[in-house]
Amino acid sequence: MNHVRFNRVSFRNLWGGFTMMEMMIATAIFSLAGMGLVVAFNHTLEAGIAMERENEVRGQMQSLAAEVKKKPLAVGSETVEANGVKYERIVERVNLKNSRNADVGFYQLTIKAQWKMGTEEISRDMEVLVYQP
Repeated sequence: MNHVRFNRVSFRNLWGGFTMMEMMIATAIFSLAGMGLVVAFNHTLEAGIAMERENEVRGQMQSLAAEVKKKPLAVGSETVEANGVKYERIVERVNLKNSRNADVGFYQLTIKAQWKMGTEEISRDMEVLVYQP
């Protein structure tokens, strides 16, 4: 008896393409990798924006502290708002006496900054001793 032998032919070899299931799995893998890259890029961008904002606030605080050198100090507090950041400058007299029991003329300058980043409330403080005889 002669047996007829059939060779198994896969669809890939027959048409030279991929099955629908292979395409769906490949698409899912690439979309997950793409989403991971987008999330990583978003976190990097948010961190960069936060650092830029911090540098801007630090520069403004240093500018407010430098203004003290230009004019005489007055004990008290003053509030300034710029670019969505609330700055409070507080000047207090420091009681330091020299060997003759005379007042030395030191002041403590405190600058506080408060702003919102998204839903988070952020604040920074800076304290400086200032000498004005």
